[in-house]
Amino acid sequence: MKDLVVATVALLLGALGPQSYQESPFDPLWILGTILLVAYSLGQLAGLLRLPPMLGWIAAGLLVGNSGFQLMNAQMDDILRPVRHAAAVWVAFQVGIHAWPISWLDWRRGGIVFASTLSVFFAVALGGVLLAELSWSFTLLLAATASLWGAFTGVPAERQRYVLQVGVVGGFLNLIILSVVLLWSAAEGTVQTDAISFVGRLALSLVVGAVSAAIVRFFSLLPRSVDGLLVGLLVTCFSAAALFEVVQIPVLPFGFAAGLVLAQHARWRRRLRYILHRVGSVPLLFYFALLGGVLNVRLLNAPAPDLLTVFLITVGVLLLLRGVFTTIYLRLGAEGPSRDWGWELLPRGVLLFELCYATEPGLLDLLTGPEAILLEQFVVCDILVSALLYVIIARVAQIVSERVRVRSRVPTA
Repeated sequence: MKDLVVATVALLLGALGPQSYQESPFDPLWILGTILLVAYSLGQLAGLLRLPPMLGWIAAGLLVGNSGFQLMNAQMDDILRPVRHAAAVWVAFQVGIHAWPISWLDWRRGGIVFASTLSVFFAVALGGVLLAELSWSFTLLLAATASLWGAFTGVPAERQRYVLQVGVVGGFLNLIILSVVLLWSAAEGTVQTDAISFVGRLALSLVVGAVSAAIVRFFSLLPRSVDGLLVGLLVTCFSAAALFEVVQIPVLPFGFAAGLVLAQHARWRRRLRYILHRVGSVPLLFYFALLGGVLNVRLLNAPAPDLLTVFLITVGVLLLLRGVFTTIYLRLGAEGPSRDWGWELLPRGVLLFELCYATEPGLLDLLTGPEAILLEQFVVCDILVSALLYVIIARVAQIVSERVRVRSRVPTA
């Protein structure tokens, strides 16, 4: 499937690429093809280095997009945004399908996830107030974004399903905290009144996704054949992307809720997982490459005064409370114990990116002045570190853990 996509894109680049300095209606296709070819190449290179291909995909977007050669200007981004939204629906639907059944969840493990979420939130908030001397209202919003979950870096395999489900449970709890902080801030007048609309649009997207999937299940509207299911999924992704772009509703909650509801039916869950496995990582390549193209690292050329302090606090808290402690507790008594679950829970750039850049107004539009600049720079740093450094840490921890287990099984002479 990947080779077919690459060959098709190469042909498009040759046929539709710009032949002069005049603008062409095919320029968006040429730019999209360029990003995808670079993303595929760098993804293959990352695979050779035993790193997740996502590293190469995001690096390609950074190289071609706003942070590098700046081929994606505002007009191109407007044209390519529906493609990114459609890929986001697919990614979120895939998460929802693999998030059920959550057989491991009980009061003890649920309490651990909840305690981990709250501890990261309060630790970052206290650090921001005491060390960076930021206001409480702004620090709470910053801490709510810093404590987001969302462990999803590729097509879920059987081994990573537990990690994904922990991230889903933690992400749901964190979205509740973020919504409470935004509503409280709107009531206090420390953020724009659009905060209420922002929370409402997130909830509406979840409800629409769940209701739509429930209707499909109740009336048995899913196609019977595998090819029909694939076409139906593609049409749904692009239709939802186009519709939600018009009404300015984030697509990620819609896709996740739809996948979670359809996953309740065991037979359809198996068939949908089979289709998602057949398509593989192509939608992820689209999404992460375009995500990297949107990010603008040039914003960090003039860093805000407290950016480094706040960022170091966040990284330290996450490595300690989520990387170390969560690994120790969650692996106890779980099926198929692993020594690196906590480290795999660190990558979380997808959810934060969607909250900030998917719709207008987004999370970054709720503030003005120096606080808005600090929050935007923090988000850019956090997404980059989450998608690059945390992924490498998780992969290295996994390799080390595998080698330790192999050596422990070898009998000593």
